[in-house]
Amino acid sequence: MNGAPKLNIRQRLWIALGLLASSTLFVGGVAWFSLDRANIGLETLHQQTLSEVARVLRLSRQSSDIAASAPFLLSYPSAYLIEKEGKSLAQTLQQVADDWHSVGAEPNFEVAAFHDEINAAISAMKTAIEELAVSAEALTVEREATETLAKRLGGGKCLLQPGNQTLNRRCGTS
Repeated sequence: MNGAPKLNIRQRLWIALGLLASSTLFVGGVAWFSLDRANIGLETLHQQTLSEVARVLRLSRQSSDIAASAPFLLSYPSAYLIEKEGKSLAQTLQQVADDWHSVGAEPNFEVAAFHDEINAAISAMKTAIEELAVSAEALTVEREATETLAKRLGGGKCLLQPGNQTLNRRCGTS
């Protein structure tokens, strides 16, 4: 009746088993390809996340360095120490600024919106440190001139003031 030969059950089972195996291999290949692409995406995300974590840790360390040094900057007794610590702080601020410039190059990064504000704050801190170093140097010059004048007026003796330990120490008393 029909020109196609009839298949017995054994042949039908082998054909079904062959189709099942080939479809399993095909689905396995698609899954393998998809998982490989997902793995590549996760690797890329992992690398980006690690670099961001490293950047955040570096910024945290720099911030703690600045926070630890800045309050003591005013308490140093000499202009040299203030200038030395000020240079160290300025160098740290420059590193922070360089890190922010690299963040500004990534427009999709959330912090990039604050790029200008952060640069302005860093610039203001640098300016304040430079002004403090200049003021400390001027204060040292004025202090030395005052001590010289005090010695001249006191006939070679220092005019001691209660509570002024810096002047008393320079005059050779405690």
